[in-house]
Amino acid sequence: MALGHGSFDPVIPVEFGRATRDQLLAAGAELLYEEYPLPHTLDPAFLADVQRWLAAKLT
Repeated sequence: MALGHGSFDPVIPVEFGRATRDQLLAAGAELLYEEYPLPHTLDPAFLADVQRWLAAKLT
């Protein structure tokens, strides 16, 4: 599972993302979690991270 969150997100506070990360890890999830210094948007660099992470999982 991959989860990215903007640290300046005014819509969903970054603390929500961190709490979600912690709960998923505690449940045993294999997780890629990244924060980036953006508001409520998708960081293209995160997409590249997800591609590499997923490719590594599929090999």
